[in-house]
Amino acid sequence: MIVSSLILHPGITAVTAFSASAAKLPAAALCRQRGGLLQSRTKSLFSKQYIRTGSRHRHQFGGVSRLLYRFASSSTDAGGSFPTLEEVKKAGFEDSIAIGGLVSERLEDKKDDKMTKEVLQALLQKEAGARGFFVSFLTSENEDGSRTLADSNPPLPLISTALKEADNKVVGPLLVMNTVMPTAMVLAHRRNGNQDFAEMSQRVATRAQILLEDNPESLSLVKAAREAAVIKADAAADIASGEEQQDPEMPAYWAKFYEKYQYDSDMCSAISVALSNVISASS
Repeated sequence: MIVSSLILHPGITAVTAFSASAAKLPAAALCRQRGGLLQSRTKSLFSKQYIRTGSRHRHQFGGVSRLLYRFASSSTDAGGSFPTLEEVKKAGFEDSIAIGGLVSERLEDKKDDKMTKEVLQALLQKEAGARGFFVSFLTSENEDGSRTLADSNPPLPLISTALKEADNKVVGPLLVMNTVMPTAMVLAHRRNGNQDFAEMSQRVATRAQILLEDNPESLSLVKAAREAAVIKADAAADIASGEEQQDPEMPAYWAKFYEKYQYDSDMCSAISVALSNVISASS
């Protein structure tokens, strides 16, 4: 089952954004982190319960929207509700997590039909939708502990094609972040003696790496993020600032990102290794 992963891109979420190195993480934030994702507990009538988005996959959310409630109230296995393209296009981040869960389940059930493809493509057209899909897909688990499609290498053709056809300015940075952030959290969890969480984080990072390796258009982003990690790991001079901090293809963007989340030299070293593996696999 999937316990709500909000990797929240800085703004929060491939499952909500992670904060900093373990030593500096606020206690409240640290205790909520799971697999490199920040969980958000429900404070509504669904509090402390898993909201179903299908027969196998479940999520926990901070708040239940109309769409979430509708999707949670029926199983796709029983011919339940599936979003229209218009709903997908209007969906915010939390709704996109729910929709992403439904898409992931349909793919697990080998329902890679036109409807599933179109909904996935619509999700990946905007940042909120892409973040929501990655939250569900990268953290997916079957109740029996078996592998899911997110572990497939190479990725499922439908997913591979959808990512390649999506705007890389949207999905590229998110894929890098979904590799970088859980990689750093592996060390944070280990330092705090949370080996189970460390393994969950590593699984998310590995899954994101698979998608990055299959998306050559993101290679320039990977190289920039790796360069920044190497410099940060070596405690070298600061990287250029200014406008370069706004461009994901520039090391300065990622240097600022690492600084924002207070990744230390060991974390940056682990990040550089992970991204080097992506570069090697892509060449």
